[in-house]
Amino acid sequence: MAARFAVRIVLKCNPWDVLERAFSEPIFLPVALGGFDGTGKKHDHWLLAGYALEDYLARSFPVRTRMRGELLCVGAHVDERLYLETVARDISRRHRTPPQRSPFEHVESAARATFLRTHVLRESVLSDVRSFCRSHPFAAIDLTGTVALEVDDPGSYAWRLAFRELASAGDELGREAVPFLSMMTLRSPEQPESILVVVWSESSVWLREPGALGGRVGPRAADENLARLGAFVRAVARGADDVQLHVPAESPAFAERERLDDALLRS
Repeated sequence: MAARFAVRIVLKCNPWDVLERAFSEPIFLPVALGGFDGTGKKHDHWLLAGYALEDYLARSFPVRTRMRGELLCVGAHVDERLYLETVARDISRRHRTPPQRSPFEHVESAARATFLRTHVLRESVLSDVRSFCRSHPFAAIDLTGTVALEVDDPGSYAWRLAFRELASAGDELGREAVPFLSMMTLRSPEQPESILVVVWSESSVWLREPGALGGRVGPRAADENLARLGAFVRAVARGADDVQLHVPAESPAFAERERLDDALLRS
């Protein structure tokens, strides 16, 4: 099973304020952004931005056969917009093969990771995200990326562009790899003055045991990665009313839950 854990944060602010905090963190590399609002009576509303949305779509369409409703594709560059339009066209078809990997992403089996071929998601998309959230105040926004990873043996790999850790066989969503870091924002209908933020990971790069990325992440690198993740969580959670760590008992991360708690909530 993936090394799942999540930090649940409750904030009184706007969703785009949290996203702006994430984008402004120098250790965070934003890659893909997806938004969905299904509260309307007539249409679902979608927002897609970035270069590697396949994991978001795999999680969003486990039982759906096609996307319904209105779709907004946001991109600053021609290649990005062409990719988004291709993704939108493919997932709007009635019979769709679940996507595995972006054309901007390649697998390095020896490194046990995937790497991006192109640059990351630009902060300029946030103006469109802000407009989307204002029009759809109960939309869920997913942001996927990575922190600047520390490895004991970097080799010749461009670790600043590492995006997903290769998954073990039998991933429940059929994914070949899982992102290093994801974040979701959602406004609660019961508490519209607050938003729920969930920062979560299914990667083992934060854990001391076992060594992730083909053994390239030992205890020292794992501690540094977790410290960087903790800095990111604290920046996102600034002014929070409530912050909690959740680690499923069946997750490999459960054995290190006290270490995770200390780094993510108490530092």
